[in-house]
Amino acid sequence: GTDFNRLNTWWNQSKPFVDYISRGQFLLQQGTSVADILVFTGESSPNDALLMPEIKALGYDYDVIGANKIHSLTVKDGLIQTTVGEKYQALVLPSTEWMTPKILTKINELVANGAKIIGSKPKKSPSLEKYPLCDENVIQLADNLWGKGMIKERSIINVLKSGSLLPDFSVEKGSNASLDFIHRKTENNDIYFVVNSQKENRTLDCRFRVTGKQPELWDAETGKITNASVWKNNGDGTTTVSIPFTSEGSVFVVFKSPVSSKKHIVSTSTAIQKPALKPLANLQIIKAEFGVFLPDGLVDVTEVIAKSIQDNRLNVHATRSLCSSDPAPGYKKELRVQYKIGDVVLEKNAMEKEWLEIDPSNKGKLVVLKAVFGKFARGVNGIPPNKPIFDVTEKVKSMVASGVYEIPVNHSFLKENNSNPKNALRVRYKCIDGEKIITASNNGVLRLTQSVPKSKLTNQNDKVNWVTPYPGEISYRSSKGKTKTLKVKSVPEPIEFKGEWNINFPLKNETSINTKFNELMSWSNATEKEIRYFSGTASYKKEFNIPSKLLKSCYSLQLDLGNVQVIAEVILNGKNLGILWKAPFRINIDDAIVKGTNSLEVKITNLWPNRLIGDEQLKLDYERKGPNIKEWPQWLLNKTERPTERTTLAAFKHWHKDSELLPSGLLGPVKIVVYKVKELK
Repeated sequence: GTDFNRLNTWWNQSKPFVDYISRGQFLLQQGTSVADILVFTGESSPNDALLMPEIKALGYDYDVIGANKIHSLTVKDGLIQTTVGEKYQALVLPSTEWMTPKILTKINELVANGAKIIGSKPKKSPSLEKYPLCDENVIQLADNLWGKGMIKERSIINVLKSGSLLPDFSVEKGSNASLDFIHRKTENNDIYFVVNSQKENRTLDCRFRVTGKQPELWDAETGKITNASVWKNNGDGTTTVSIPFTSEGSVFVVFKSPVSSKKHIVSTSTAIQKPALKPLANLQIIKAEFGVFLPDGLVDVTEVIAKSIQDNRLNVHATRSLCSSDPAPGYKKELRVQYKIGDVVLEKNAMEKEWLEIDPSNKGKLVVLKAVFGKFARGVNGIPPNKPIFDVTEKVKSMVASGVYEIPVNHSFLKENNSNPKNALRVRYKCIDGEKIITASNNGVLRLTQSVPKSKLTNQNDKVNWVTPYPGEISYRSSKGKTKTLKVKSVPEPIEFKGEWNINFPLKNETSINTKFNELMSWSNATEKEIRYFSGTASYKKEFNIPSKLLKSCYSLQLDLGNVQVIAEVILNGKNLGILWKAPFRINIDDAIVKGTNSLEVKITNLWPNRLIGDEQLKLDYERKGPNIKEWPQWLLNKTERPTERTTLAAFKHWHKDSELLPSGLLGPVKIVVYKVKELK
């Protein structure tokens, strides 16, 4: 788990993140959930939830309901309703031949009142209550409902594909892949939360099942609310909004006010001079694979689990920290590990938030064969079998060596196994900020490039500006049908920060280290152990010059810190501009920049592991029982001087002296990006 308290290294810089969570939760608690489909999970045990990503992929949402709540459902105007106000177009029954007469009687009541219900016909009761009469009742009720066509034995996917109900959310000219959404509705407002799970910036035309209202973009990170710059009413009860997504970014789209009579922009197209692509700093391809990987909701964590073995023992926490992102948001997950001790192959499981421990004692060497974390399909035991996976490491290495850093993933990537639409390319690599794994699905692009700024549209008081860091042109059409083109012939080059930085590392007892870095690097690579094992906040300072020609209204300046591990607080000329807690680490500096000499301070905070690893180099000044602390040491209880130079005291040993240090600090490259600002009139 994550300790969230005043002893976190990042505690004093956590307010922007907490504000972001608070704003998001405030909006997501408004009104009621909007989902078209209600899925009955059945009467089996265990019975936690169902994953049906195929429904979300078509642009609809769904909720699940168990046997304990299904009796509270009612029907009004053909819609199925819960006691708290949610309304559904249809109820989907589980694919099973079992159902009790009590549940089937409730289903019969819902159908009689006008509910649309879809599912397979049950044949018998799972209960022995009033046996065998219970089975006869099930057959009689089922024959009446299904035999007379009151319930259709169809797939909900086919029903949704029929087009009788418009999708609640969809992407024009593409699929909903790598996008997810939540829709909340109050008495007067529609609130959509839309998430981009891809690690790239992209602008998509998103269609919402709302009409007649002005779309607004609410940024939970900054609290800023603006009218959408580009949108249109489609005339079929939907509105299309052009949304700029950041890498793994999200946005709230809120419809609450009537559309004004003013004209607005309905479509744009840009042609810009693209910058030269640069590979990730210190890029090194470790392994590349092509094929069909695990089903939706599951992620392979074999390497992570294998690396967790210490002294031939495994003790891991089954949490989301095992993988880069949540494989099944909102669902209880499970960790399944297949391993070998000597020649014996075994398997062990742990539910989410439980600890999984394997201690072979003296029976042989512990080897992890496969580990999977996520939401397993009902009735699936063990670990899903491997599909054909092809090693394409040398092919990817060759492409990177030849300067190809954006790799298209399609049927021609590998001549063998080229027919499966679920093929994907997965690459494990090292770069300046450590070891990473990235996956791109079929018809996607796997990018191993440094992030670059993008052109964008801004909307302030219905004044739309094109803000671009590159020369080019933008064509746009208004709601009045007029088309115009705006050109930007040149944009000044970015100002790169080269040379030394002055850095201060605060230590214990109010002492500190003042040093200089001639070039930016990770603290973990420093020769001084006080820096290599440092955990906390260090201050970077640098002076730079800005010519007066850049301080014009037609330009906007942005500080780009490049790679940061993990949080940055930016102070320019004594003005605190804010805290950056996620990539991209960029911030506007227009309100603080001055002509001539400018003074920049960047406070960088890393995580605890490096200090914990550093302390493992020192003598232990308390007793452990296995990885746990045995008892509180006397020097702590008596508040006396600690007998060693250790800084930390952890109740559990998460790290050992040979654990790999985490990349930390300001890694850069740092530069000021110049944007040209032009109004779209």
